[in-house]
Amino acid sequence: MNPPLVDLHEDISLYYVQGGAGLKFKPADFSQDMKGRHGDIPKYRRSNTRLVFSSIAPLTPTISPLRVGQLSRGYGGYYGAYRMRAAALTAL
Repeated sequence: MNPPLVDLHEDISLYYVQGGAGLKFKPADFSQDMKGRHGDIPKYRRSNTRLVFSSIAPLTPTISPLRVGQLSRGYGGYYGAYRMRAAALTAL
């Protein structure tokens, strides 16, 4: 059996907020083992992951057109670039 593993950064909230933008698959339940997705329940079980730290994405509905263009060119498809405004207050 693999030694216990701790995943120190998982963008689960961002994955759902962006609707899988920039990825080759759309959001799906984490009980499904999806090819290309970094983390889901079956992968965690196979790797003996015992603890996952998920980021909280305190996003507001404003999009940076400059960043959308940069990311879309870099990833070869549409990629939402949300602005982080008042992130601490939103998270609280």
